[in-house]
Amino acid sequence: MAHELRNDEDVEGILRIAVKQTGISGGQSLRERLLAAADELGLTPEQIAEAEKKYFIEQQEKAELAEFTKHQRNDYMEHAGAFVGVNAILFVINFLTAGHISWAWWVLFAWGIGIVCGFPSAFMVNSNGFQNEFKQWQKRKRRREAKKAKNGLEPLPPLDD
Repeated sequence: MAHELRNDEDVEGILRIAVKQTGISGGQSLRERLLAAADELGLTPEQIAEAEKKYFIEQQEKAELAEFTKHQRNDYMEHAGAFVGVNAILFVINFLTAGHISWAWWVLFAWGIGIVCGFPSAFMVNSNGFQNEFKQWQKRKRRREAKKAKNGLEPLPPLDD
């Protein structure tokens, strides 16, 4: 019974399993396998080189986006935690000094607007704010890497949290 193929991942997964089962990969390097498959499809080595370049750029972009997303969300959660903690203290101070809650609402409201406005740039990956901040972050990262390369320093690996 033939199943319907839904996307490229289905095709790639089936071919990966078939290659493993037949033992085709047996002493061939991955590059040799890639070039052999490309030749069978009628693709030139130049086309493969260009596709490979684009593929690794896309992979780098995905990795950077994941790193930036993690950074943005951690930063947002730190601000939200500070918001909750500081406002709780301010409410206690306001209640203890005045006997009721009066001015603490203004701080909560004003800071809360900032917290709400910051949400899209941390959690809505397709928002303009998020994308703009991501592009700025990439530029800063490229400048840091270029500066390190200029100074002869090897870039440090990312920290594992």
